[in-house]
Amino acid sequence: MSNVNQSNPACSARKRRFIARWPLGTAATVVVGLAGCVAAHATQEPLSPGVQRLFFNESIFYVYQEKYFSALTSAEVSEKRHPLTSYGDGAKLLHGGLAVAYGNRADAEHILQPLTTTETVEKTRDQAWFYLARMYYQRGDLTLAENAIAQIGNTLSKRRQAESLNLLVGIYTQQGRFEEALKALKRFRGNTEWESYARFNLGIELLRAGETRPGEQLLATIGSLKTTNPEMVALRDRANLALGFSLMRGQSPNRAVKYFEQLRLSGPFSNEALLGLGWSRSARDQWRQALVPWMELKNRDTIDPAVQEAMIAVPYGLERIKAYDLAVDHYKDAIAAFDRELGELETVLSGAHSGGFMGAMRPDMVNDERGWNWRPVELEGVEAGRYLRHLLAGEAFHRAFEDYRTLLYLEHVVNTWELKVASYSDIIAIRRANYQALVNDAERLSQVKKLEDAKTKYYSLQRELERVARDKDALALADASEATVMKRLQGIERQIAQLDRQPAVDVKLQRNKYRLISGMMQWNITRDYAVRMWDAKSSLEEVGAALEVSEKGKAAMDSALAQARGSFEGFEPRFTEAQRSVTSVKTRLQTAIARQEDHLQQLAIEELELQRLQIEQQRARARFSLARLYDKLSGQEGARK
Repeated sequence: MSNVNQSNPACSARKRRFIARWPLGTAATVVVGLAGCVAAHATQEPLSPGVQRLFFNESIFYVYQEKYFSALTSAEVSEKRHPLTSYGDGAKLLHGGLAVAYGNRADAEHILQPLTTTETVEKTRDQAWFYLARMYYQRGDLTLAENAIAQIGNTLSKRRQAESLNLLVGIYTQQGRFEEALKALKRFRGNTEWESYARFNLGIELLRAGETRPGEQLLATIGSLKTTNPEMVALRDRANLALGFSLMRGQSPNRAVKYFEQLRLSGPFSNEALLGLGWSRSARDQWRQALVPWMELKNRDTIDPAVQEAMIAVPYGLERIKAYDLAVDHYKDAIAAFDRELGELETVLSGAHSGGFMGAMRPDMVNDERGWNWRPVELEGVEAGRYLRHLLAGEAFHRAFEDYRTLLYLEHVVNTWELKVASYSDIIAIRRANYQALVNDAERLSQVKKLEDAKTKYYSLQRELERVARDKDALALADASEATVMKRLQGIERQIAQLDRQPAVDVKLQRNKYRLISGMMQWNITRDYAVRMWDAKSSLEEVGAALEVSEKGKAAMDSALAQARGSFEGFEPRFTEAQRSVTSVKTRLQTAIARQEDHLQQLAIEELELQRLQIEQQRARARFSLARLYDKLSGQEGARK
C-alpha cells in the first residue's frame, strides 16, 4: 500500500521522466555534463529572430517526440550560442523545466529564480514558481515547496493548477497535517487524475496513521471510479486492494469481500486480491468459497509471494473441509514446486554472484532515447527474465534500473559524439589536402604568372600609345610589314652612307631612289595616322577589358581560396578540446555504469536471497503442515483400530 509517486502520478511512464522525474543521482549529473560539453563548444553567433526560432522550435520538436535529453541539449547549446530574445522568457521556461525534469537543480534554480520577480509577466512568473515548487518537492524541501506554491497566481492551466494542488496535498500529507490536506482536496475543480492521486496518497497515509474512517472514505471514492484510462484503472485496483486489507485488519471480512471482488483478474494486483478474497471468506469459515480464488492463484507463477501463500492455503482449506487425501497431495505439490523454484533460484543466484546476471539486466536496445523498446533479455539457458520482472516491481530496484538504462543511453550518445568528432576531423583534413592541391597546381600558377606578364605589357603599350599621341609619332603606328620595309630602308640608308664616303663611287642615283621610297612610306603611314591611332586605342581597350575580366576571375579565385582556408583553419583546437571533453565524460560514464552495475547486482543478490529465504520458510511450513496432517491421520487411524 505504498504511496504513488507524488511527483507525477497521473502521466504515463514515458512522460513521467520529463514532467516531474525524481532525481537520477549519477545519471542526472552525467546528463548535465553531456549537455554542458556540447554547449561549451558552441560559438557565440549573432542570429536573426527567424533562425533563433529554429533553435527554439527544435527543442519543442524533441519535447513532443519525448526525446527530453535531446531537447535539453538543444536548449543548452542555444543558450550558449545566443539568448533567444525573440521568444522572451518562453525559452528560459522551457530550459528551466527541462533542467528540473532531469534533476539539474542548480541550473534550474539559476534559470527560474530571475523569472519570479515582480517585473516578469504574471503568467511567466506563475509557471516559474510552479517549476520551482516541483523541484523543491522532489528534493524534499517541503517548506520551500509550500512557499513556492503560495506564490502561484491564477494564470496556470487547469491541469497545472491540479498538479500544484496535488503537490500541496502531498506536502501536508508528508508533514502529517491531515486536516489541511483534506481542506486542500476541496480546492480541486473537476474530476482530474491529479485529484485521484492526491486522494489515494492521503487515504493511504490516513490509514497508516490510524485515521481509518476518513482514509477508507477517500479510498472508496477512488475504488468506484468509472474510467477506461489504464493508469486510473490500475489506481482503482490499488485503492480497492488497500481497502480490502484495511477492513481485514479491522476485523470486517464481510465488507472486505466487496472490494477484493472489484479488482481485475488480469491486473497487476490480482494475485494479492485473490489471496485477500480467500482470507476474507475463510475468516467467515466459508472454506469452500475460499478455495475458489486460492485454486486459481496457486496455478500462477511461484515466484510471487501471494502464489506461494496460496499453495499452502489450499491444502489447509482442504483440511478444514476434511478432504484429507487432496490436502496431502496439494502439500506435496507445494513442496515439489518450492524445491523446483529453489533450484532455479540457486542457478540465478550463482549467476548474480559471478556477475553473469548483469547480462540479463542490460537492455537489448540502448539507442532509443524514449525508452519504449528497452526491456531486459534472458540469460541463455537460465530463466532470469521472470526474476527480473519480479525485481523490477520493487521501487528501489526499478529506480536503480532506470538510472542504469539512462547511463547506457548516455554512453551510446557519447560514443556517437566521439565518432562525429573524429569524422569532422577527417573532413577538415580532406579539405586541407584539397586546398593544398589547388595551391600547388602548376598549371594554375603558370596562368597567374602569364596574367601578370600581360598586365606589364599592357601598361607598357598604354604608355607608348600616349607618347605617340603626344609626339604625333605616326611611324610608331606602322604595321608589321611596313615596319619590316622601314627596317630594310634603314639598312639601305646605312649602306649608301658607307658608299658615299668612297670618292670613286657615285651614289646620287641610289640616294634619290631611297628618298623617294622612304618618303612614300612615311607619307602613307602619316596619311592614315588618325585611323591607325583609333585602331590602336580600340585594340588596347579590348586588351584592357580582357585583363579586367581576368583580374575579376583571379580575385574570385583568391576569395574562394581564402574561404576554403576558413573552412578548415582554426578547427583543430576546438576539435581537440571537444575530443578531450568527450573522453572525460566517457570515462566518467564508464565509471558510473560500473558502479551502477555493482549496485544493481548487489540489490539483485539481496532481493534474491530474501526470496530464497522466503521460499525456504514456505517449504518448511508446507513440510510441517504435511507432517502434522500425517500425524493427525495416523491418530485417527489408530483411534478406529
